[in-house]
Amino acid sequence: MNYSTEINSEGFAIINNVYTENEIEKLISLIENITENDSDNAAFRKS
Repeated sequence: MNYSTEINSEGFAIINNVYTENEIEKLISLIENITENDSDNAAFRKS
């Protein structure tokens, strides 16, 4: 797929399979651990 053509016509492109499922789980876990006990970051998790 030519992503640059899609970006030029749509303004964005979705690139699938950038991260493995395992990497995604690790990222989610890191975000949850960092924001879990911090009330200042409560809105971050919802966005």
